[in-house]
Amino acid sequence: LSLIQVHSIPQNLPSFIVLFEINHLPPSDTFLFGKIKLLFRLLFRLGNIIFSWGSMSDELKSAVRMNLFTWPSLALLINLQDKFPSWYRGAQPSCKVCSPVQPPTTVTSSKSSCICSKNSPYVNPADKWW
Repeated sequence: LSLIQVHSIPQNLPSFIVLFEINHLPPSDTFLFGKIKLLFRLLFRLGNIIFSWGSMSDELKSAVRMNLFTWPSLALLINLQDKFPSWYRGAQPSCKVCSPVQPPTTVTSSKSSCICSKNSPYVNPADKWW
C-alpha cells in the first residue's frame, strides 16, 4: 500500500479527508515529516476508532515500517470488510421470488431478506468484497 486515506467522522460537520502518499513523504529528518508523524500518532491513539476495509496490519505495513506510529495500535480497529456480508444480507429487501406478495392482512417480518442468488451480487457468504 502506498496511499492512506483518512476520513474523519465527526459528530458535527464539517468532516475532512486527507490522503497520504507514503512513497512520497518528505525525508524523516524534516519538520514536515515530524508533523505528519504527530498526526498519525493522534489518529491511532487510545480512545479513537479506526475503520478499515481489510486487515489493518496488512494495509499499514509500509507506514509501520516508516515508524509513523506505534504498532499494534492503541485505537480500536474495526475491519468493515469482515462485517459487510452479514450486514448486506440483513439490508436486502425481500423479493417476489423469495417472499411472494402477501395479502394485506398478512404480517411480514421486516427482517426478511432475499436469498435468491440471481438477485444478489453477493452469492457466497465466504467471498470478500474488494
